[in-house]
Amino acid sequence: MSPFNYIFLWLTIILVWMSAGSGGFAPPGRFRESSALVGNRLYFFGSQNTAQQRDNIYLDVTLSTLNTTNPSWFMSNSIPADFLLASSCVGGPNKNTIYLLNHLTTSNGDSNDTIVYAFDTVATSWSTPNISGQIPPSWQQFQAVNDTNGKIYMFGGDKYPIVDKFIKLNDIYILDTLILAWIQGSNVNALTPRVDFTATLLNNGLILYIGGIADVGTIYVSEVILYD
Repeated sequence: MSPFNYIFLWLTIILVWMSAGSGGFAPPGRFRESSALVGNRLYFFGSQNTAQQRDNIYLDVTLSTLNTTNPSWFMSNSIPADFLLASSCVGGPNKNTIYLLNHLTTSNGDSNDTIVYAFDTVATSWSTPNISGQIPPSWQQFQAVNDTNGKIYMFGGDKYPIVDKFIKLNDIYILDTLILAWIQGSNVNALTPRVDFTATLLNNGLILYIGGIADVGTIYVSEVILYD
């Protein structure tokens, strides 16, 4: 091979490497995934699509470099179990750990209890933390939000595994990620059992629940519920 051909080959390799490193990749479409923001990285976990159910991908949302026409997507370490119809929230003492609240084991078997998988975004490693307290039953199609004090609030959803029919829930469980403990919230004046709703943490610390589906049908958005 001539010196010119060697130079051309190396230039091609360098250009391909730079393109892959700077632009990431274009992930295929997905739905029923979950997301969490840590720093300038917006993480997306799992999918209803079988081939993507262990995906852990992130989008670099740094405003100075964000290209909405050709966004920079990157793949991170895969989830230890399939993940869909569930939630992810940020917690931990440094607010750089993402907690996935799942209903599937690492062998993709059904679990009777909620399983928590923790992703350290600094070390890019997964763990299954040992959490004390009353572990909530296994749910799906619930919503969870985290506050600024390391607590994750998990509400609603369908009981899982499904035996003969969907059983909607209105329990609330709190995961304290600073001491790794489950706490069952109060059921006084609890919301109607529901799935597929929104949960938003307001600036005053209250959680706003809107919409969803109950046993009687769709819940109107005019029904605004606050949890303190």
